[in-house]
Amino acid sequence: MRRIFYHQAPFQTYQDKWWEAYPALKKEVDLDISAINSGDFSSLVGTWRNAKGQEMIIQADSTVKGQGRIKAVANSDKTSKIPYVELRVGETGAAVGLFKIGFENPDGDQSDTRKPRLVITQSAGNYSADQYFYRQ
Repeated sequence: MRRIFYHQAPFQTYQDKWWEAYPALKKEVDLDISAINSGDFSSLVGTWRNAKGQEMIIQADSTVKGQGRIKAVANSDKTSKIPYVELRVGETGAAVGLFKIGFENPDGDQSDTRKPRLVITQSAGNYSADQYFYRQ
């Protein structure tokens, strides 16, 4: 067992797993594209926000709070340059691009590729940095 000590009369120790108190040091949960393509949205669940202040709250039952429902697209990672799900709001819809950690947009990438991210769009392209949603 290792402990870190710091000096502040008297000596004190930090508790084990002290790094868990610092969210920036926690490992990002990546998107599981094959599971998402099969309808398992567990790796998508959570609150996602972009730099414009827009927010998507994706729930395990495939609903997007206040915005509709997502629908799996089988083999989206094989039939498209960017894997995606459909976002249905009534009769209208859009694509939600799924960007795994390290995956770069082939049309140009302005995002932080060290994190999973999403983009709501009607077409492929080089999206501006403020369009990318990140898990909160």
